[in-house]
Amino acid sequence: MEFSLYKVAVHCPVESGNAIRNAIGESGGGTIGEYAFCSYTVVGVGRSKGSEKTNPMYGVPEKLSSEKEERIEVTVPGA
Repeated sequence: MEFSLYKVAVHCPVESGNAIRNAIGESGGGTIGEYAFCSYTVVGVGRSKGSEKTNPMYGVPEKLSSEKEERIEVTVPGA
């Protein structure tokens, strides 16, 4: 029987990190052997500049924006 794990990474506002990690863990992501809710988090700065057609969560269209974000990495089963 072949068993594959995949790594999934998501970027989110820092204030949303705990809710996202919990939702991933509740759905079975981040399980490694006898451990559950395993994840790795890096805090950094996300930067973007949307066109006039965008409706950004932070900042305004056509202006460079930078916000503190988390990158959350978890493993998930291939099945």
